Amino acid sequence: MRRYRAVIVGDAHFGAKSHQATEPERRQLFIQFVEEMAPQTERLVLIGDVFDFWFEYPGVVPDYAFEVLAALARATRYTHVVYLRGNHDLWAHRKMASLGEGVDVRDVLEILHGNHRIQILHGHQLSPSRASHFFHALIAHPIPVALYRWLHPALGLAFARGVARLSRFRNSTPGGFPPPGIHRIPADILILGHYHVPRIQSVGNQVLVVAGDWLVTRSYATLDERAVAIHDYRSGQILDALNLES
Repeated sequence: MRRYRAVIVGDAHFGAKSHQATEPERRQLFIQFVEEMAPQTERLVLIGDVFDFWFEYPGVVPDYAFEVLAALARATRYTHVVYLRGNHDLWAHRKMASLGEGVDVRDVLEILHGNHRIQILHGHQLSPSRASHFFHALIAHPIPVALYRWLHPALGLAFARGVARLSRFRNSTPGGFPPPGIHRIPADILILGHYHVPRIQSVGNQVLVVAGDWLVTRSYATLDERAVAIHDYRSGQILDALNLES
């Protein structure tokens, strides 16, 4: 029997220029984490923004992504991998799905756990900004995607990584939490990425769990029969937990 129903991790932003000094250590630690957790969980849930930018050019894989994709492909031998798209990897689709039969690419994952309805998503969808929703809908449309593919990969990746850096800075600054859009989600527990700071917070009749990130904190969340917990991978400590039995 598996130890966890789900292990949730994301916001690694591999390829971020502002964090190049820590990139090799973060990447190797992430691969170690994936290899360690895959046999222990029913689902390995990537909660978005694993890469600072992702666009699927035919036949092109960025150097910072190759080892990570290989580790995820190996993980499918042991567990079901769910890739939830974030605002930095909205275009993740075919290449992720091609990693193996055990990979599912989507925007939201729902788990029914006893009396609890749990939804797991990146979190950018909860933004109150209409401009943000319009922008994400625009760049996900097939026509802009096809036009962007005409750019040479070196130019397209360089431009997008600059935009990604501005977006990451804006979303990591204080404010905007809890997101006002949570009442639209039909769940009593929401597990999110996007906000980077690990925490568990009650808002009305709902509980928000932010898994943290792999960019700075190296934290992740787990769901087992008794609790949702947030862990610090480097220290092995539990940072916070929500008891599901009460």
